[in-house]
Amino acid sequence: MVIDGLGVYQIANILTAEKVLIPSAHWKKIGSENLRHQSYQDPCLWRGTVIRKILEKAEYMGHTVVFKTQRESYKNKKSKETPLDERVIFENTHEAIIDPETWHNAQRLRRPVRKPTKHGTPNRLTGLLYCADCGSKMSHDRSIDDRYGRSNKNEYVCSNYRVRTRSCTIHFIRVPVVEELILNALQEVSSFARNNEEAFTQLVMEASTIQQVETAQAYKKKLSEHKRRTNELDNIIRKLYEDKISGALSEKRFTKLSDEYEREQEDIEQTMENIQTELNDFSDKNVRADKFLELVKKYTDFTQLTTSMLNEFIEKVIVHERVKEYRYKTTQRVDIYFNFIGMVEIPKAEMLTIEESEIKQKKQYNTKNPYKLLEPYLEQQNCSLLTLSFSEIEQITEAKLCETAYKHGSYWYPSRGSKVAKIIFNAGYDIKKLDLKNQTITLTKPEELLVQKIGDGDKIEKTQAVS
Repeated sequence: MVIDGLGVYQIANILTAEKVLIPSAHWKKIGSENLRHQSYQDPCLWRGTVIRKILEKAEYMGHTVVFKTQRESYKNKKSKETPLDERVIFENTHEAIIDPETWHNAQRLRRPVRKPTKHGTPNRLTGLLYCADCGSKMSHDRSIDDRYGRSNKNEYVCSNYRVRTRSCTIHFIRVPVVEELILNALQEVSSFARNNEEAFTQLVMEASTIQQVETAQAYKKKLSEHKRRTNELDNIIRKLYEDKISGALSEKRFTKLSDEYEREQEDIEQTMENIQTELNDFSDKNVRADKFLELVKKYTDFTQLTTSMLNEFIEKVIVHERVKEYRYKTTQRVDIYFNFIGMVEIPKAEMLTIEESEIKQKKQYNTKNPYKLLEPYLEQQNCSLLTLSFSEIEQITEAKLCETAYKHGSYWYPSRGSKVAKIIFNAGYDIKKLDLKNQTITLTKPEELLVQKIGDGDKIEKTQAVS
């Protein structure tokens, strides 16, 4: 149920509605002597805290966990939970009822806080999207916009930007676009893995080796920086002690400064220990292409992105900032990391970009657009400047323009949701001049989108580097 995107209280409500016995009632029914909680009002009333404790039990993976509680003193009979790092775990002592991958995936999905809003349940992408620049999680914006011509928001932005610290940029991306990118990437990777298992395994191992080398280099660089700072702190503390002995520094001042530096040194040493542990265990953390293949074979239909599919396949999504190329064209890089294999690039198959995804959606919309005949006409025009009258547009589209097109200039711009404006934008044109009095519109196409025709219909597409 957690893999399907449900929280502990939602699971508790489902079990209560289905009249499933709570653990205490179950033990009593089968005649077990382990009856710690014998008094309860309703044998089928589940609580979220009970579901949480069940989900956190490592015993379901076949392990035995001891020293889960402790007492501060023999005089105090009250027990308290032992920290997780102080517990002792004996692995594979009995038969497991759940595999470790599913258990750890459930713990990962429970970490992000998914608060329900007044609009309904939280978005299923929450906790999966990260900012590429500052590394913080992306925040879901679902606010309502009551202004005319505006639609309600359904998008993600960088959480550092949203709290107005201005320590990062917006990294704006719409939810439907992200879901389509994930689905397309999943379809391509799963199809290649299903049809080319050996090649896929080799590809994943090569990509993993490169990623591990880059990560190891970054870890070693951090270790070097921390060691340098530790040596600086040792010299500072030694100098403070010499100043105290010579009388240049008071006892009170020496204690305060030395405590601050020692605290910083302890934090750095703990960080260094964690990094060193990661480096030591690096060789054991191999990607498991076989696990991913088992997951691919588990699903037979990849035509629709379900919540369980999203949670089982996707580890994280890294969103980069948009790059503006000209007035209505922006590109944006999105890195999709899969569970078990990380980020892989399938040969001879390019991932769908944000721009292509949005244009694809708009072109699908254009199939129901009464002015759809304008798009192929504009695509055939290979000129940087094109002037059309409103009557010519009506002849080309075989449809009458609405009254707004003759009265308001905003109708001709994509930001206002005009059907004609979307077609002009999809064809690569921009509006240079609009004359409502003479009922004409002048369009311009950027040089990088022009196509030079040579020979027998061969085409060379001009490209322009974007700085």
